[in-house]
Amino acid sequence: QVDHLKENENEDKIKTVVKELVKKLKEKPSKIALCSNTICVSHGNNGNSKHSVRHYGVSMSTTGGPAGQIMVAASCLKYWEKDVADAVMSYYPKGKKYFNVTIKLPDWVRCQAFELTGSGEVKIPCRSCSNMFGLVTTATQAWPHGNCAEAESLSNLLKEKE
Repeated sequence: QVDHLKENENEDKIKTVVKELVKKLKEKPSKIALCSNTICVSHGNNGNSKHSVRHYGVSMSTTGGPAGQIMVAASCLKYWEKDVADAVMSYYPKGKKYFNVTIKLPDWVRCQAFELTGSGEVKIPCRSCSNMFGLVTTATQAWPHGNCAEAESLSNLLKEKE
């Protein structure tokens, strides 16, 4: 993980390192099956954002639907924090209210995604991330749930928080 190699709190440095890595990986696309397009930063700033630990995650950019579904399922079963995995596994875009374990994050939690390609601009949460994690968005696009960088970033945050 890049955040263990660099200063965790230096977001700009970490985003730059990951962006350079993605650029190098995309130079040889025939050899790359997984190459993220988005990085997400999450932390609880609860009045002291200068000293809060940042947690990072990247998007699940795969070559096709089945590969993405396998990666998300494996992450839910083995890697992601339980509440994030539960939210992703139980999310049903058409709104099955009887089976819903989505998360509502406190207002003081920051969860913000950025492009790893192009300008590196801020990406607003998709509709699926808004529904699963309570993130504020104006987006109407709902990507396949679990593919976005927000899931891994929030999982890393929640592994460290009560």
